[in-house]
Amino acid sequence: AVAAEPVSGNLGLGTVMGIASHPNLPHLYIVGRNGPIKYIDPNLGNDTGQVFIDLSQGLFTGQDSGVMNMVFHPEYGQPGSPNRNYFYAFYVAAMGNAQFARVSRFTATEGQNSANRSTEQILIQERLPKTLHRGSGMVFGKDGFLYVSFGDFGNPNNGQDISENLAAGILRIDVD
Repeated sequence: AVAAEPVSGNLGLGTVMGIASHPNLPHLYIVGRNGPIKYIDPNLGNDTGQVFIDLSQGLFTGQDSGVMNMVFHPEYGQPGSPNRNYFYAFYVAAMGNAQFARVSRFTATEGQNSANRSTEQILIQERLPKTLHRGSGMVFGKDGFLYVSFGDFGNPNNGQDISENLAAGILRIDVD
């Protein structure tokens, strides 16, 4: 039998899109669709979490949108590594009437459990034709590459031709 037990109270995140674990601490990072990413320490019992970064500015939160995922660089927290403060997020940005799938790198503040939006480096920005099937799977492989999945953007034929967009595929990115 499997038993589920709540590890936190009301985080105030609305819809939770993903959870990432800190590589060196017992913290869990909870991705809220509406922008905030908060962290909790499950060993401390129920709490409302602390904001790690807020991505709500310029965010599109309509159907299949918002902040979708985050992942830490494999060397996150390793002293001396040039990647020790890097993490990545997949979200949907709003610019005017257009929406864009973004994969961005952010830099956490050295020695603190927080990050500032101003550290964003956009790695991929793909204009989205519809509000469906964005994708957002992200994981670092054993090869050190970041794998990112993109949905078909509401058109099942998109995966047949990648000459015009990145839809319906998995990208392997050398972020280093």
